[in-house]
Amino acid sequence: MTHQEIQTVLFLLADGALTLDQKHQVESHLQTCASCRQALAQWSQISPVLFSKPSLSEVQEDRLVSAVLERIRVKSSASRLFSPENALRWIFPLVGSAMAAAWVFFYVVPSTPELSSLPAADTDYYSSSTPEAVSNQWNAMPAAYHEDMVVSMIKE
Repeated sequence: MTHQEIQTVLFLLADGALTLDQKHQVESHLQTCASCRQALAQWSQISPVLFSKPSLSEVQEDRLVSAVLERIRVKSSASRLFSPENALRWIFPLVGSAMAAAWVFFYVVPSTPELSSLPAADTDYYSSSTPEAVSNQWNAMPAAYHEDMVVSMIKE
């Protein structure tokens, strides 16, 4: 291993996370490299402070677990759909959406002629079943529409 590779795994030696082969290589490097020995010594002093395990008695652990579980129970019981807290989250968007839909259907659609006009009651779209009538309708259509229609029939 090179010096840079040893520096990247040096702290794993103190944590005991190296393989046996890696451990031997790092230890032999430490015999000859003062800067790595110094870094490992500093890490050995700092690591217990940074990563110390909390020491709780069994009673304290039980109290902590009970407190956390109680908070979870309180949260889950408060998260009912029709609770006052949740009603504010869904009732206003629901009412707003309903008002917007009503505005579109009762104001925008009737005031827009393209949207509110219906075909005449006597219009029969399927009455031209004779080949001559179909041919006349086809010839009356623009050429671009012919292409679109052929492509859509091919796709089907």
